[in-house]
Amino acid sequence: MSPLKSLALALALALPASACLAYESHTVHRADGQAMFEIRFFDVGDGFFMPSYSAPRASTWNLDAMQKSKILQAMQYWADVIKPASGHLPAVVNVGTYNVENAAGLSPANSKAPWLTQLQTSLLGGDPGLGYFDSQAQFVMGTFDWETVPYVPAQVPPTGRVDVMSTAAHELAHGLGITSSVGSMDEEGKKPYFLNEFSSWNQHLRDDNGRPAKPGQTILCKFCTNPYSPDAFDLRQDKGYFAGAHVSEVLAGAMPGVPVKILWEAGDGIDTNYMSHSELKNSTMSHQSYGNYAVFMEAELAALQDLGYDIDRRNFYGRSIYNDGLTVINEHGYFQRNAQGTDYLPGTYNTALLGVGLHVYGSGNTIYQRADLLTEGPGGVGVRVDGQANTLVVEAGTRIHGNGLNGRGVVFAYGRDHVLVQRGQVQALGELGVAANFDFGSSTLGDDTEYRGSYIRSAQGKALPLLEELQGAQVKRYDLTGSLAGRQAAILMSRNALVEHINVMRGASIQGDIISHYAEKDEQGRLRLSELSFGQLADASGQATGRPDAGFALNYQGNILGSNIALSAQGGLTSLNGQHVLHSVRVQPGATLAGNSRYSVLEGAFVNDGIVAPGNSLGRIEIEGDYLQGPQGTLALEVDGRGGHDTLAVSGQAVLDGQLAVIPLQDWYPAGWSVGFDQLIETGATSGAFAAVNAQAQSPTLDFQVAAAGLTARRAEHTYSRWAPNDNARQAGLALDGIAAVAQPDIQPLYAALDFSAPDGSLVADALEPLSGAAYSALFAGTLQRERQIAGLGLRNAQAATEGQWRGYATAFGSSFSQDRRGSQLEYDATAYGAVFGAHTLVNDWTVGAYGAVSELKVKVRDPHQATGRSSAVHLGLQARYEPLAMAGPFAFGQGQLGVEDGKMSRQLHIGSYQASHRSNWTGYSGALAAGGGYRWALSPSLSMGPVASLAYTYLRRPGTSESGPEGTRLELRAASFSSLRSSLGVESSLNLPLKNEATLKAQVQVAWEHELLNRELSQRASFASYDAFAFSTRNTVTGADALAVTAALSYTPSERLSIGASMSSQFLRAGYRSFSGNLALHWKF
Repeated sequence: MSPLKSLALALALALPASACLAYESHTVHRADGQAMFEIRFFDVGDGFFMPSYSAPRASTWNLDAMQKSKILQAMQYWADVIKPASGHLPAVVNVGTYNVENAAGLSPANSKAPWLTQLQTSLLGGDPGLGYFDSQAQFVMGTFDWETVPYVPAQVPPTGRVDVMSTAAHELAHGLGITSSVGSMDEEGKKPYFLNEFSSWNQHLRDDNGRPAKPGQTILCKFCTNPYSPDAFDLRQDKGYFAGAHVSEVLAGAMPGVPVKILWEAGDGIDTNYMSHSELKNSTMSHQSYGNYAVFMEAELAALQDLGYDIDRRNFYGRSIYNDGLTVINEHGYFQRNAQGTDYLPGTYNTALLGVGLHVYGSGNTIYQRADLLTEGPGGVGVRVDGQANTLVVEAGTRIHGNGLNGRGVVFAYGRDHVLVQRGQVQALGELGVAANFDFGSSTLGDDTEYRGSYIRSAQGKALPLLEELQGAQVKRYDLTGSLAGRQAAILMSRNALVEHINVMRGASIQGDIISHYAEKDEQGRLRLSELSFGQLADASGQATGRPDAGFALNYQGNILGSNIALSAQGGLTSLNGQHVLHSVRVQPGATLAGNSRYSVLEGAFVNDGIVAPGNSLGRIEIEGDYLQGPQGTLALEVDGRGGHDTLAVSGQAVLDGQLAVIPLQDWYPAGWSVGFDQLIETGATSGAFAAVNAQAQSPTLDFQVAAAGLTARRAEHTYSRWAPNDNARQAGLALDGIAAVAQPDIQPLYAALDFSAPDGSLVADALEPLSGAAYSALFAGTLQRERQIAGLGLRNAQAATEGQWRGYATAFGSSFSQDRRGSQLEYDATAYGAVFGAHTLVNDWTVGAYGAVSELKVKVRDPHQATGRSSAVHLGLQARYEPLAMAGPFAFGQGQLGVEDGKMSRQLHIGSYQASHRSNWTGYSGALAAGGGYRWALSPSLSMGPVASLAYTYLRRPGTSESGPEGTRLELRAASFSSLRSSLGVESSLNLPLKNEATLKAQVQVAWEHELLNRELSQRASFASYDAFAFSTRNTVTGADALAVTAALSYTPSERLSIGASMSSQFLRAGYRSFSGNLALHWKF
C-alpha cells in the first residue's frame, strides 16, 4: 500500500484538471455535526478521479456496497480523530479502483504553500487551491484479496484477508501529510534527494545521526548511488526517524522518534516511497509485510499533531508505554473526555472508536495498573499489550472495562512470554465482547502475505523461519484472582495465540465461556497445551504458588472449549457447569470437581485422583471418553429419599479403584428405601473395582447400610423419643415415632431436619419440647400472676369511706417477673401493665364496692422454645371489708372477680434446616375468690400491728385452639384449665401520721408466707394437626409451692376528699423466680 512516487506525481500534476462525469457522493460528519469529508466513489464509466503517470485514472471495476461502507468507516475514523479548522470544508476525496494488486493514495501539494498537501491545507483552515478532478485527495483500491465480511471494529484484523478499513485509513493518511517530497535523479530511483518543495513531513525527518533533512539535500543509503557527501542525509544504517515535540512526549525516550525506512523491510532494495511510512513494529501505516494494528498508534497520532493537526490524543489512548524494561505504577485512567477535550470525566465511559486505555508497545516491562480504564466505544479495549515478556498486574479494586461492540477488557496482541496477574475486575459485556483476549489477529495485508502467532510464521501457506518473538507461548502465565466477565467469552485464545498456564484461584469469578482455538503441535507432533488449573494457592501478590488451596471454591456456569486445554482441579472445590471440549481432565489429590457438565475428552483421559462429585446437589457428569480413578480417588455420589441421585455416565471405559462414597442428602427417607449402584454409574465398559464402598451419613435416627447391590435405610424403634431429655419431650418424641410410619409430605421436612442433625442427637433433644407446645404453660403462669395482682389491688384500694358517701379510685399498675428453668417449669420473662378503677362506700362498718380492670400481658419463653404469648384482659370484681376500728381490733375481707382475655401465642421453630412460624388466638376466661382476716393491736395512737391470714382461689381456662402455619408442625390444642388455691399467713403493720391542716400520711407493710394447696402442674393435650391419632400430653409446673411475699404501701391524704398512694411488692424464696410489681393510686370522694 503505497503513495505514488514523487517523480510520477510531478508528472501527474502537469495534467490538466478534468470534469467528472458522475460519481456517488457521501458526506462524513464529525460528532459535533461538522461536515468534514465529501467522499466521491467512482464506478466504471464515471470518469477520471485521480492523476497518474501518463494519463488520469478511471475506475476499472466497481467497489461493492460493503467495501464502500468500510471506506466510509475509515473516513469516519479520521473525522473522529482530527478536529479541523473551518473555512474550506468539507474536503473532497475521490475514491476509485484499478487492476493492480496494491492501493495508493495522494494529495497534491498546495501551490501556494507547497509544504502542505491540499488535504492538509483544507483541514488546517487554508485555501487548498484548485484540486485535481475537483478534489483535495484521491486514493485508489486495487485487486487485493479483500475481506468480505461486514465491518466490526476490532483491535487486530480478524479475517485473514486484506483489510479494507485499515487500507483506506492508511491511504488517506498519505493525503493528510504522511508523505515525503523526495525525487530521484535517475529512473531507477537510486539517486534520491529532497525536493525544494519541502513537505511538512520532510521537515521532521532525521537521518541516522539525528540531523534534519534539508531542501535539495541528497540522500545516502545502502543501495543509493549518490556520491558520499558529509552534507548528505545519511541513511546508510537505515535508522532515520520522524521527530517532533508531540512524538517525543509519547515515546518518552524509548526511541528518538517514529522510525522511517528507505529500504524495504528485508533490506534488499530501495523502497521508492522514500520514508513515507511509519515503521513502528507491525503498524498499519508501515510498509512491513505484517501489520496487526487496525488504526494508528498513539505515537503516529502524535506525528500528525506535529504536522499541525488538532487532535485530542487522550480520547484515543489513555497512556502508551514504548520503553523496555520499566517498572510502572500506572495511575492514569481512561474515561470520557469533557466537551473541550481538555480532561477526563472520571467514572464515565469513553466512547471513541477503537480507543485504548493503556497500550504497551515495549518489552520486558512490569506494569501495575491502579486506575480504572473504562470504554464502551466500538472496538475499544482497556489494555493492549504488544512487545515481549511484559507483566501486567491488574491491581485489586481496579476496573478495566471494554463494554462496547466487539470490545476487549485486555488483549495480548503480539509477542511471547507475557504474564497477566489479574486481581481486579476485567469485563467486556457489549455484543461480541471478550474480557481477556489472546490474539495476534491477522495481518492487514492478509494471512497469505504473512501470518504470525505462537510458534507460527508463514506466507502463502508455507512456513517461514520463526522470529525470536514467536518462539514461545504468547502468555506463559495468567493468574486470576479477580472478576472476569465477557459476553462472547470470558477468555478467548485465538488460533494463533498460546497461553501456557491459566490459574484460577481463590477470589476469582468468571462469567462467560473459556475458549481456545489454538491447535498447533510441537516438533514431536504433540499438541501444545494450555493448562487450565483451578484451586492453586495464590501468594499475597495474586500469583500462583503451585501448591493446592484447600479453601478454594468456584461455581462456574460456562463452557470450556479447546482441544488443547488440559484442565486440572488442584485444590478446594471447583464446580463446572456446561459443555466442555478438552484435551484432558485431571482431579488432583485434595481437590473436588463438581457440577453438571458434559466433558468431551479428545486425546487424554478424565483422571480422578481427588474427588469427583457430580452436581451442585443432585446432578450429572457425562464423560465422552475414558474415566480413570486412581487409588486416592473418590467418586462421591449423592442420593435423596425420593429416588433422585447423582449420575456418572462414561461413554468409554471406566477403570475403577479408590473409593465410592454414596452420600444421602438431607431428605425424608421412608421405610424400605433403597438405591442400586447401577442407577448411579453408567459405563460403556468397566475394569477394576472400587477398593471401598461406604455411605457417608451420620444420622441420629437413620441407619444406612451398604449392600452388594446398593444402599438401604431404616429407623430403629423409639428413634426419636430415645433422645428426649424430659417427659414432655418424650411425649412429643413418641408421637414422632408413630407418625414416621405414615408421614405425609407436610411433616417430611421436619423428619429430614431431625434425621440429618448432629449424630449425638443433641438437636433432636432440643427440638422435641418446643414441638410439644409446652410454651403455652408459660402464658398460663403469667396469667395467674396477673390475676393475683389485680385481685390484690382491688382489696388494697378499698379505703374507709364516710357513711353513706362514695369514694372512687383509679390505679395504674405494672409488673415484671421471670422464671428460670426448674424441672418442668419453663424459663420465661413476663411483663404486665394496666389500670384498676372502682368505687366503695361504708355501710355499718362494712366497706363495700366494685371495681374493674383492663390489662396487657406479654410472656416471652426463652430458648429453646422461642415463643411469645400475649393476653389482653378485662376484669370486673366485688369486694367487702369489715373493719370496726381503723387502728385496732379485728378485721375481715372478701372478694370475687371475673375476667375475659384475648390470648395469642406465636411460636418459632428453628430445627436445623426446618423453619416454621405458628400462631394461635383464643378467648379465655378466669375467676377468683378470696377471703381473709386479721387482728391489730394499737402500739401507739399512730402505730398498729397484727396477724393476717387469707385463702385465694383462682381459675383459668383456655378453650381448644388450632394453630396456623405449616401443616406438618402446627398443633391442635385441646381445652385446658388450671386451678390454684393459695394460703397466706403473715403480719401487717400500719403507721398513721397526722400532718398539718388535717392531712395524714399512712404507711403499711405486710410480710406473708404463701403456700400453694392444689396441684401446681398444668396438663395439656395436643396433636400435630394432620395426625390426631398420635395425640400427646405435656405437664408443666405453673407456679411455685412456697414464697415469701412482701408488700409496702404509702398514701398521702391532703384532705378528706382526696388521697394519693403507691405500693410495691415482691416475692422471695421461690426457686428461680424473680418478681416486682408496683402501682400508683388516686382516691377521691364524691
